[in-house]
This record gives sequence, structure tokens and C-alpha cells, in this order.
Amino acid sequence: MLKNNSVNILCIGYYDKFSRFFILICKNLKKNGNNINVKILSSYFSGFLYSLIRGYSSVWINYYAHVKAILKSK
Repeated sequence: MLKNNSVNILCIGYYDKFSRFFILICKNLKKNGNNINVKILSSYFSGFLYSLIRGYSSVWINYYAHVKAILKSK
């Protein structure tokens, strides 16, 4: 499919079920020998934790936005 090309995928989800779905998609794409970089953004802690435990790059959007707001206000 995409030999020797790097693909960046950004997934935005809510709960752990969304993260599970995105991880399964990425695993299937990687089976074909694609060079894929995946980042999962979750608005709930369960989605963030599920991705993090399974070794995928994940960001908890609410916490990230809160920290950014505090840093920008100073």
C-alpha cells in the first residue's frame, strides 16, 4: 500500500472503546508494512489510560488544555 512513506494519523476519541477501535485499526495498517505514527487524543481519562497502557502515544485533552491555560495566564 504505502511502501517507504511515513504516515501520521491523529485520532480523536472519548472513552476506552474509541481508543480500542483506533489501536486495532493501527495494528492492521502496520501489518501491511506501513510506517505509521499514531497519536490518540482522548477527552476522557479512560481513553487516555487505555492507550497509554498499551504503549500508544496518547494525550488527555482536558488536562492538556487546563495546563496550557494556566501557563498562558501567567
